[in-house]
Amino acid sequence: MTSADAATTMPEPAPGSTPIAASVYDAYKIYPTPDGDVRALDGVTVGFPQGRFTAIMGPSGSGKSTLMQCAAGLDTLTAGRAFIGATEITRLDPTALTLLRRDQVGFIFQSFNLVRSLTAEENILLPLTLAKQKVDREHFDRVIDVVGLRDRLTHRPAQLSGGQQQRVAVARALIANPPLVFGDEPTGNLDSRASAEILGFLRRAVDEWGRTVVIVTHDPTAAAMADAVLFLADGRIVDWIEGPTVDSVLDRMKGLGS
Repeated sequence: MTSADAATTMPEPAPGSTPIAASVYDAYKIYPTPDGDVRALDGVTVGFPQGRFTAIMGPSGSGKSTLMQCAAGLDTLTAGRAFIGATEITRLDPTALTLLRRDQVGFIFQSFNLVRSLTAEENILLPLTLAKQKVDREHFDRVIDVVGLRDRLTHRPAQLSGGQQQRVAVARALIANPPLVFGDEPTGNLDSRASAEILGFLRRAVDEWGRTVVIVTHDPTAAAMADAVLFLADGRIVDWIEGPTVDSVLDRMKGLGS
């Protein structure tokens, strides 16, 4: 699907089709400013299918991070509806939303958001510690080996490289086995080798573990790892590419002036 019209009118999945992991419907996010209102999202409707890797791209200020944050329940819509699975998160009270995010969603941030006083292992296990959940050691070992942190578990963030810190953040996002993982520029601070490692891990989480991954990125190489790329401009969906390549992503971004 590559037409703007098709991208902006995504119907509910037909019976037997892939379920939707997260979605927004007629979503608006408006920020008041002294110079007038800014529409970060302007009537967006989109669903992210389960078990797929989706990248969100667009020029600076296009609304891509706002879309991800509202779909993930990290920010609220000015108008419209947002769902995680079949649960409408726009109707949840703060406590219920926090519990849903804890159980259903993992987050990877560009700034890592690691606790400096904790070791890599303690940072990775933090979501389970806060939720008072038992550690599945088999899953822990699988995640640790995939991200290559076996010999860094006792190190604190200051003793780790940027790539290693981001691998800790990725492992933390997946340690509780969330069905849905969001990443906001998850490779933005990394060199090409570390970026490739992180993207390969996210690709494996989708292909081997059936996770749903949605990332915001400006990097065509990162976007080409996804199953589909959603393009935004001025708070609206303008295109949607299935089976992206670096060249197809670059061509579309050039058309958006980025």
